[in-house]
Formats: sequence, C-alpha cells, structure tokens
Amino acid sequence: MSPVQRWVANQKFLDRMIARGDDIILSNSGHAAREGTAFFDEIQYLVSKGYGLSEDGLRLLPPGL
Repeated sequence: MSPVQRWVANQKFLDRMIARGDDIILSNSGHAAREGTAFFDEIQYLVSKGYGLSEDGLRLLPPGL
C-alpha cells in the first residue's frame, strides 16, 4: 500500500470516528507529535474537523466538549 493509499484508508477510519462523535484516546501525548509523522497528520486532520486536544494531550475531544 502506498503512503497515499494508506492516508486515504486512515482518513476513512477517522471520518467514521468523527461521524460518531467519538472521544479519541491517544496512545501518546498529542503535544509530542512531530511534524511530518502520520500521528501529527492525524491530529491536524481531527483538529481541522473541530476536535480539540485535551490539556494533558492524551485525548482528542469532539466539538462542543
């Protein structure tokens, strides 16, 4: 699977979580995400959809929370 194909599949997975309004628990602190990594891209995508990073950086909260 190419990097582009991987991102398309990952984005589809993220979109399903967004549609359900899931509170997303992260395996690592979002504050430590490094630009250029898939983890960083995922966080940026979710933030662009209205999610917010919790104070401790371990969760992404849906809009309105």
